[in-house]
Amino acid sequence: MATLAIPAMCYAPGFLLGTSNKPRETQSQIPVQVLAQNGYPDLANTMQGKQNVNAKQRDGFYDMARRFLSTLDEPRYEETILPNTRITIGTGSNGRITINPGREVHDLPELDIEHVVRSTDTVYAMSKNGPGSASALTTALVGAIGDAALEYGAQHTSGRLPIPAVMVLDEAANICKLQQLPDWYSHFGSRGIVLITILQSPSQAKKVWGETNFAGMLDACNMLWYGGNVQDREFLAALSDEIGDHHVQTESRSRDAGILGNGQSTVSTSWQKEKILTVDELKALPQRRTIVTMGGSKPLLVRKNFWGDTRFADDITRSLAECAADVDRAEQKALPPGISDRAAATEVTGPIPRIDTLTEKDLGALPADQVDGQTGPPAPAHTLDDIFDSEFFAEGTP
Repeated sequence: MATLAIPAMCYAPGFLLGTSNKPRETQSQIPVQVLAQNGYPDLANTMQGKQNVNAKQRDGFYDMARRFLSTLDEPRYEETILPNTRITIGTGSNGRITINPGREVHDLPELDIEHVVRSTDTVYAMSKNGPGSASALTTALVGAIGDAALEYGAQHTSGRLPIPAVMVLDEAANICKLQQLPDWYSHFGSRGIVLITILQSPSQAKKVWGETNFAGMLDACNMLWYGGNVQDREFLAALSDEIGDHHVQTESRSRDAGILGNGQSTVSTSWQKEKILTVDELKALPQRRTIVTMGGSKPLLVRKNFWGDTRFADDITRSLAECAADVDRAEQKALPPGISDRAAATEVTGPIPRIDTLTEKDLGALPADQVDGQTGPPAPAHTLDDIFDSEFFAEGTP
């Protein structure tokens, strides 16, 4: 019922809150008339048919819709998606839907998603798992941005965004349970949209998207980053197989015995195939190591570069301290639509802000982080480090 009630309310601007109320009014004809009046008679008939079933079945339909829309029961979440001004919706004497202005409910600035995908701005969709979670809203927000970016890219001859968009979905299985995410992986890369999904474990992803869809995500992604501490042996076994095998020389000794034996020993050597990294070794991967797989390359064992070891460490530490102390900072203010605190760009053409091209001189002056020259604590010694210089990760090794 939610899939029918939401389209109905979309044609009554400012009455989105009514979407969460209508599942409680199981016989209301307003959503039916809104759909029929706006050119969706089939959906209207479907919704009316569900209303005409017996009470037990009808409660089952509406109960599912109530759960989907329960987030709107929280006033603070409600304000983030409601327009500034409510409307009053009803039925006129001719049976048609009437919409009249209502009261003003808040003065928050509106997020223009169409503007976001045409700009170089950054959107942070933040929530948490558990009771009181706004994951339904963050999921809807990410989905709306992804759809808008896809539509904007389709307007160009290349079918791609003129400025690539990067969508970093941290804790996606908790706060961004987007069902179309596996499908996005199959074609977003060709649209100029880079998806980076961060998960705690494969089992967590399988629980949200299903085993088949998660396998599809792994097949479609260009890079897989494994940082350790995963217990899923099936996943680790597949990763171990992808890393491959190597041959190890072994020795066996035997000594002549018996009455006719002369007591001499014989040493024989043989070669055995073993996994470069076994499942147990991958499970116990050191904290400062990670495995990276990417198309066109063998799996790589790399050293992690923690932010505490970079030149940004002091700035990040200061920022964390300010956030913990709830200090208001000038760069963290909300601005109304169309208002910016940045200097106006010159010779701007089109809706996308111009980005000046850096010259080789400018690039040469930029500081670069060198992992090998980090000033942080040295990485602990580990036998896995030997693989860095081994022939198993060499270019062109069969």
